[in-house]
Amino acid sequence: MSWWSDRQPAWWPLARQSWRSELLAGVILGVVVTPQSMGYAMLAGLPPVYGLYAAIVPVVIYAFAGASWVQAVGPVAVTAIMTAQALAPLGPLPVPTQIALAGWLALMMGGWLWLAGQLRLGWLTQLISRGVLGGFITGSAALIAASQIGALTGLGIHGDNLLTMLQQLWQKGLHYHGLTVLLGAVCILLLWLLPGMVERLLHWHTGWQHGKQSGQRRPNAGQAIPDRPEQQLPEKKPVGQWLSRLFPLLLVIVMTGLSSLLHWSQQGVAVVGPVATGLPLPALPQWPSAALGFDWQTVIRLLPVAGLMALVAFVSAASVGQFLARERNQPYDSNRELTGLGWANMLGALWQGHPVTGGFSRTAVAVSSGARTPLTGLVAAGVILLMLLALAGWLQAMPLAVLAALIVVAVLRMPDISTLRQAWGVDRAEALAWLATFAGVLAGGLFNGLLLGLVVSLVTLIWRTRQPHLAVLGQVQDAQGRLQPFFRNVLRHQVKTWPALLILRIDENIYFGNVDGLSRHIQSLLAQYPQTRHLVLDLSAVNHIDLSGQHWLADWQQRLTQQDIILHLTDAKGPIMDRMQRNPALSQLLAGHFLDINQAVATLTCQPEPEYFL
Repeated sequence: MSWWSDRQPAWWPLARQSWRSELLAGVILGVVVTPQSMGYAMLAGLPPVYGLYAAIVPVVIYAFAGASWVQAVGPVAVTAIMTAQALAPLGPLPVPTQIALAGWLALMMGGWLWLAGQLRLGWLTQLISRGVLGGFITGSAALIAASQIGALTGLGIHGDNLLTMLQQLWQKGLHYHGLTVLLGAVCILLLWLLPGMVERLLHWHTGWQHGKQSGQRRPNAGQAIPDRPEQQLPEKKPVGQWLSRLFPLLLVIVMTGLSSLLHWSQQGVAVVGPVATGLPLPALPQWPSAALGFDWQTVIRLLPVAGLMALVAFVSAASVGQFLARERNQPYDSNRELTGLGWANMLGALWQGHPVTGGFSRTAVAVSSGARTPLTGLVAAGVILLMLLALAGWLQAMPLAVLAALIVVAVLRMPDISTLRQAWGVDRAEALAWLATFAGVLAGGLFNGLLLGLVVSLVTLIWRTRQPHLAVLGQVQDAQGRLQPFFRNVLRHQVKTWPALLILRIDENIYFGNVDGLSRHIQSLLAQYPQTRHLVLDLSAVNHIDLSGQHWLADWQQRLTQQDIILHLTDAKGPIMDRMQRNPALSQLLAGHFLDINQAVATLTCQPEPEYFL
C-alpha cells in the first residue's frame, strides 16, 4: 500500500471519489468506440480487429503517462488515413506486410513524440496555424469519406488523393454490388438521422409528461410559452444522449446478426472474416524480410513520414487536451503530453497496434458520459478486452459496409468551415492557408496538403513582415498648444515636429526578411523630409534584431554619415541592447543611445525638457 501511495498519479484521489460515475462512463465509452475503432483499422488498411488492439494497450499507457485527465486516446480518423497514405506509395501490400509496417510506423511515431518530449518541444503546436489546421481537418474529412466509396459500393477503389479515387469510380461505376450499396446507404441514413430523432422524441415525451404531471397543457399554435423557469420544458435527459451514442453499436449488432442469418457473405457482401481471439503476445513488429516484401530501406524511408504524423497527432491531441484542462481547471503539460503519446504508441506497437492519438469524437463521448479522470479510459480498455475475448467469433460476420458507414457519418461532423468564414472576414492570409491546405489534401494527399499549408503560412508570414510599418512621430499638443509627454503618428494626431529632426518608430522585429523593405521606406521618408540632420529610430516595438538586422543598422549609420545625417537609437529594450552590445560594429551607435524620445528631443533640439501639463 505504501508503494502505491508513493507512486499514485495526481488524478487518483479524484478517481476514488467519483469511481461509480467513472465506471459507468468507462462502460459507455468502451461500448461506443468498439465499432468505431474497428472501422478506423479498416481505414488504415488493416483487419478491423487491429483497431481493438490499438484501443487497449495505448489507452492504459496514456492513463498513467499522458497529460490530460479526460482525453480519450485510441485509433482516430486522421491517424488512420495518414497510416494508409504513408503505405500507399509502396503499392498493394499483403495483409501481413501492411500489419508489420503499421506497427513500425507506430513505433517510429512514438519515438519521435518521446524524443520531442525529452527535448521539451511542446511549443511545436505553434507551427500549425488555425487556418492550416482547419483546412487540414476539413480536407481530411472529405478524403476519408471518399476513401470509403470502395467499401460502400463493393468496388476496388484505392488512392491517396480525391482525383485518383474519382477516376477509378468513373471507370468502375457500372460494376458496383447492389446489396452492398443498399446496405451502406441504409446504414448512413440511419446513423445520420435516427439518433437525433430518438433524442428529440425522448425530450418531447419527457416535456409532455412534465406538463401532464404539473396539470398544464402544451401551448396551442401561436400561444406564448410561459417564461417562468418552473413552466419551461425540462432539459434533455442523459438517457436520450446515451441512446444516441449507443445507436451505432446497436446497428452493428443488428446488421451483423442479419449478415450471419441471411448469409450475406455468400451473396458477395464483404465481411470482416475470421478474427483471432485474445490479445497478441508482446513482441516487436515483424522484422523486414523477403517473405514480407520489404527491407530496412523501406522502414528508413518511412521515418520522416512518421515524424510528420507525430506532429499532426500531437497538435490534434494538444488542442483537445489544453481546451479541456482550461475548462476544468486541471493541470496540463504539453511536454508530458508528447512523452505520454510517445509511450502509448511505442508500447502499443508491441501489441500489434497502429498509430493512435487523442480524438475529438472519442473525447466527446467520454466527456458526455461523465468522465473526470483517466479511470474512465482504463475501464473502457477493459470493456473492449472483454468484448474481444467473448465476441471474437461473432465479429467475423460483420459487413465492411457497416463499418464504412460508421466512418463516413463520423467524419461528416469534422469539417471546420467556421474558421474559413471567420478568417475571410478578418485575416485573408489565414483564409488563404486554409484553402491551400484543403486543396492540397484533396489533390495531393494528407502529407502534401499539410506541407503546402505550412509553406503558405510561412510565405504569408514573411510577406506580412517584409514591409514593416514605419510611423513618423511628433510630440502631442493639447487644445491650448501645450506639449504632452507623448509621441504619436503625425498622420493621426495633432503634433509638434522639428525640421532637422525625424523620429521614426519601427513596428516590427528587424530580421533578414525585412531589412530591404526598411531601407526603401526610410529612403523614401528622407526624401520627404530633406532638412533632416538627425534620424531617431524608436525601437520600443522591436523585440528581436538578428545578425542581418544588426549589420543593416551599422550600414545605415555609415550611409547616413555620408549624407551629413546622424543616426540615433532610443527606447531599445534590455535584451535587444544586450544582443547588440556584443557586436563591435554597433559600439559607436550604442554609445549615443537615448533612454526615451523625450530625452532624445531635448538633447538634439538643444532645448531643456519642458514641464508637461497633464
